[in-house]
Parts: sequence; C-alpha cells; structure tokens
Amino acid sequence: MTVKQPCQDRMLCHCLKVRESEVRHKFETGEAMSVPCIVQQTGAGTGCTACVLRISKVLESYPSAVSPICMAR
Repeated sequence: MTVKQPCQDRMLCHCLKVRESEVRHKFETGEAMSVPCIVQQTGAGTGCTACVLRISKVLESYPSAVSPICMAR
C-alpha cells in the first residue's frame, strides 16, 4: 500500500489560483521582493485580500531583502 504525501505546494490565493511555489519563484529570482511587488506580479491579494498575510509569512521565511523593486507584469 502506498501512502500519499501531503502537497507541499499550497494554494496561497484561492481567488486567483496562485500557489506558494509561484510566490517563492518570484522572490528567489528577484522579480518581486515585497508583498506589494508579489501582488503586482501575480495578482494574488487583489481579490478578497485574505492571502496577503499568507504571502507575507512566506516572504518572512527569507532573509531580509534589499530595496524592493517591482517589475511590470
């Protein structure tokens, strides 16, 4: 019998279907270095806004970022 492993790539924004992996990718590649930049890049947080705190918690898991710079989508 095989046991299913829990999904590690959780949905952060249910309104726009943005997963944690997408947020982490944007941050790790330097495309978005703050919550407002993540919102601009992915659209997450523009619906009901319930995910803004979850996005913030993901970014807090990284060392402090230098100056946040947003790039157009």
